[in-house]
Amino acid sequence: MNPSNVTAYHGTASAFERFCRTEPRDHPSAVGIWFASHEDVAEGFARSSIRFRDDVPRIVTAGFRVSRPIVFERYADFLEAYRDMRCDVRAMRRTMLRCGHDVVVIVTSNTDGLPVRTDYAVLDPDAIVITGSRTLMGEGNDGKASRTSESRGRKKCDA
Repeated sequence: MNPSNVTAYHGTASAFERFCRTEPRDHPSAVGIWFASHEDVAEGFARSSIRFRDDVPRIVTAGFRVSRPIVFERYADFLEAYRDMRCDVRAMRRTMLRCGHDVVVIVTSNTDGLPVRTDYAVLDPDAIVITGSRTLMGEGNDGKASRTSESRGRKKCDA
């Protein structure tokens, strides 16, 4: 595959200035920072990530370079590879990086009941350039608990 620049979309209810790497949860989806090829899919993820009344769903537009992807046709194929490796997410990510991969690409993803699209998991958050962000207005957060005042505001980064 020839290197290419990709513009994709990340749905979130968090405000942040950049993406960063944190200790991954022990789930295969924690291998990298996930993006969708279609903005409406990111919108679905943004709306589903609301946990608190004062959360505001938003879509982050970002660019990144795909030079040495590890490609799976479906998300189920990615999960099967994870199970076959018999390791935790940290080890899976380290193995991918050691082999020179920069992005996981799911060519035909239809997870979470959202439309079919290409999904990307960028392994190195420093490779992501945020090019835009927009909040989704009119989202009702009724029935959600409020966050404490200490937890409000912009986070420095999002994992």
